[in-house]
Amino acid sequence: MSRKAKLDMNELQEYINENPDKSAKDIAEHFEVSATAIHYHIKKYNLSYKKKKRITSIDQREFEDFVKTNSTLSINELAEFYNVTVGAIQEHLNIMHKKTSSKINIDELQKYITNNPESSLDELSRHFNISSRRMRSITKAYNIDYKRKNPNPLKLNVDELRAFIIENPDLNRQDIAKDFNVSVGTIDNYIKKYDLPYKPKPGRKKKTFRN
Repeated sequence: MSRKAKLDMNELQEYINENPDKSAKDIAEHFEVSATAIHYHIKKYNLSYKKKKRITSIDQREFEDFVKTNSTLSINELAEFYNVTVGAIQEHLNIMHKKTSSKINIDELQKYITNNPESSLDELSRHFNISSRRMRSITKAYNIDYKRKNPNPLKLNVDELRAFIIENPDLNRQDIAKDFNVSVGTIDNYIKKYDLPYKPKPGRKKKTFRN
């Protein structure tokens, strides 16, 4: 959708007066600009408008476009405009300036999530070599369709796990976790909870497999 270079304030106010039930998004579609641009001009020119809905999330691409076209705004002014904290704005600025996503191609990330819908946030973070917190910020900032996965609810058979540990005394926790397709933390919890006969290993050993 194309955008007009400038908004006529008289025309904008007239449209608002004639369409009092229109949201900023509706008005933006009419004038072929972003909703944030409408909010900005209403505030800047003190136009008469009854706010319909609070901005609850910030689209990263729209944010970057808005910041580039309003480069004189301070971080505090951006926070006030978006009605969010300065920290939230800083997070978006960090992403914009590639401080948190320099190693990530957003299109590649979206494709990976589409092809691996069961991947957890930790798995995504490991794959792209960033922290889980950064990954969460990026998926949220770019409105990437990702549903956070709950911890693996799989319950292990304690007797089977105990027997496997006894039969494979040289395996470390990572090997055991991989064999049972669970996290190392899950294996640790079972070892502690059920007092399983596992002895910490000084180093990684050659792995054997269950039949």
